[in-house]
This record gives sequence, structure tokens and C-alpha cells, in this order.
Amino acid sequence: MIETLVPLDPKPGFYNVGTTYQAKGRWFRGSLVRFFQGALQPLGGWTQQALTGVTIIGVPRAMTAYQQFDGTFVTVVGTTGGLYAIVHNLGAGTRTVFDITPNTGYAKLASYITATGGPNDTLTWSLSQFGNYVVATYQFEGPPASLGSGAGGGNCVIWDGNVAHIAAYPSAHAPLTVLASVVTPEKFVVALGGVDPYGVLTASGQPDVRLVWWASQATTDTWVPSDTNSAGSFSLASQGTLKAGLPFRGQTLLWTTRDLWSMTYIGQPLIYSFQQIGMECGIISSHAFVGTSNAAFWMGINHFFRYDGYVSPIPCDVSDYVFGNMNASYQWKIWALHNAEFTEVTWYYVSTTATEIDSYVTFNYAENHWVFGNLSRTAGVTAQVPGLIPVLTDAAGTFWNHETGTSKGGASTYCESGPVEIAQGDQLVRIQRIVPDDQTLGDVILTL
Repeated sequence: MIETLVPLDPKPGFYNVGTTYQAKGRWFRGSLVRFFQGALQPLGGWTQQALTGVTIIGVPRAMTAYQQFDGTFVTVVGTTGGLYAIVHNLGAGTRTVFDITPNTGYAKLASYITATGGPNDTLTWSLSQFGNYVVATYQFEGPPASLGSGAGGGNCVIWDGNVAHIAAYPSAHAPLTVLASVVTPEKFVVALGGVDPYGVLTASGQPDVRLVWWASQATTDTWVPSDTNSAGSFSLASQGTLKAGLPFRGQTLLWTTRDLWSMTYIGQPLIYSFQQIGMECGIISSHAFVGTSNAAFWMGINHFFRYDGYVSPIPCDVSDYVFGNMNASYQWKIWALHNAEFTEVTWYYVSTTATEIDSYVTFNYAENHWVFGNLSRTAGVTAQVPGLIPVLTDAAGTFWNHETGTSKGGASTYCESGPVEIAQGDQLVRIQRIVPDDQTLGDVILTL
């Protein structure tokens, strides 16, 4: 019998829209795999980091990593139990955890941490680096959507980079009930949403969910505008609620639940101009965005979006699966990570069968394809300097070096295709051998 080699070459990425048969000749589903440079390969493994110092309490929700002026590498982590700084001693190879949670005059935060706890509380953080400082805004997300007790804005605090100090409220004049914060390319600390404690910019006790408020340039404590400083504010003409900000290509992008705005520095007297650059492209959560050197990516309510000078929806071959498999009650937990080495943006979310993050979806923006899978990670950074290794943490507060080795803690790595039709008619086919072409680091089990 003459042997004929028949190529089975599904294009990279998953296709999971509609029925299984619609994925004919395509990869249909899988987990912990990627397609890179046209080849199917497993994700890199992960190894646990060893931490000393205080115990991190709560579920990590935000992380930022940076190098201080004296060369010290620091990672700041915001959890449902507080704010922590991890200091790296490169010589000794150790990582020491310090508790920098604000505790003076923060009755609402302290009582919230004490009374709530657990994986489903709604305390989260916005973290931005400002020289040696870290701007840390705690806020309350999730249902209810109002700014009442247990949900809505918190306070913007500043940590000076000294582990002997805790984060502190910058000024009596700083805004309250802040929804998020960001540091612009021009070194302005910006609070999104808020209440003027003196009732000048907002009615006393009444938050403006569209108010953009910035301190005077290169300061963290000068928030009241005057002729001698550059502090100011602007209320967006939007129908949405401010959620997040990102410095990007000489401007600052501001997301609301409905649209996208550009905040551009123009100098005195107005300091900043504001332009709506995208409509009906609101963000799904305050951490569901990333910025790369060429574009910003984010997840909306039912679509993914890109901004590279223009806002455009990203066609998604797995949208039915992802948005149909998402627990809408915990959308506020969604967060995103950029893996520059593999040109990937990954969103982590809660599936319909869970209450904590257990799933992910990844877009390769250079090769334009999608994959998804199962993995429980609640926060992370692209690189915990020094090095380019992504560092992610789970709900238990365990930190993992990713793309390291091959061990995945017993997690299942697999990839399944849709139906494969070799030919039509009544011919019989007997498979005698398979000639694989994949990039794996271990045994492969093939099932037909």
C-alpha cells in the first residue's frame, strides 16, 4: 500500500465562535499553550519565590515594580488586606516584605480590612511610580455600583520609598473618594473622580465621578490651584464613570465605563486639554488595560479594543467562549498583563463556575491570534526588575516567577482541534504514523 502524507496544518490560534463544526480545520480550545512564530508550544513553567519579612495578608489585586534612585529594586503590592513593599537584596538573593499600609486617620480602610476579608471583598488599588515615590489609591469596586458604603472611591496616599515609613495622605487639601490615580508623563499626580474636602470644586460630600484633578507639577501635596502653581481640575463631558489612566506617547489616556479620553499637556494657563477619542468603548474594570510601545489594549463589556492613534475594536475568534464563560458579578476583578517577549496581552478573569480568577484569554498582537485557558493569577508585573521574567501572584499571596523551567504544578497542558476533514466521499483512511512539528519540552500525547 502506498503511503501518502496528508498535511494537517491548522492556522495558529483558537477559533471558538459558534458551533464546534464551525472550527473545522482550526484549533478549537486548549490551555497553557501559545502559538509563537507559527509554532504550537506550551507556556513556560513557573517557580515559587521565597519571601521573608511580614506575611502578606489578603488577595493581591495590583502590583508595580521599579528601581529607586539608590539602585534598590522594589515591588509594591496592593491587596485586600493592605499595602506592601517587597525589597530585593541582590547580593543575598533575598526578598523582604514590609507592611506600608496607611493606618492613621483611615478608619474606613482599617474597618473594611478588619470586617471583610476573603477573596470576594472589593478593596483594590491603583499604583503608579513617581520618582522614588509610589502613588497608591485604594478604592472599592464591584456591586453596588454607587459610591456608597463598601463601594466606590477611597483615598490617594503616597509612599516615599522608605520601608521605615507607611503610606500617608499627602495633604489636607487632597481629593477624597478617589476612583483611581495616574502619574502623567509631565510628572503630575492625577486623581480620577473625587470629592473636594473644602467644597470648592465639588459640593461638600458629593463626588464627581468624571472629575480629573491634578496636583501642581512634581508635587504630591499641592492640590489647590493658585497663580503660583499648576494644580487644576476638569470635569469630563462624559456619560461614564472614570476607571483608569495610562501615560502613553506623550499624553495620558483616561478610560471611563463609556468612552476613552486623551489628556494632553498644553502649559499655562489651562495646563491640560481634554479630547474624547473613543465612544462606546468603555473599560470593563480598572485594571483591564495594558500599554505597549505601539498601542494600548483593553477589554470592554463585550469587545476588546486597541488604541494606536485611533480607537478600533479587535476582531476576536474566541469572543463567544470568553464572554459567555465570564462571571458578570466579578468583572471588577479582571486585570491584564503584557508579555513583551512573546508579543502577548493576557486578560485574567473569573469564569461562571468560580468566584475568584481562574481563567485567561491571550491576544498575540504581532501575529493576530487568540488562545485561552485556565490559570489562577490575581495580579502581576511584566518584569520584577532586574530581569524580564513576568512575576504573578495567586489568591493565596504566593508569588511565582513565570516563563521559568517547565514545571506547572501538575496543571494540564493541552490543545484540541475542531473537526478535520481530509477528503470527501466514501474512502477509508488508515493512519499509520504521525510526523509532528511542534515546540515541546517533554512527552506529547496525541489522541484522535
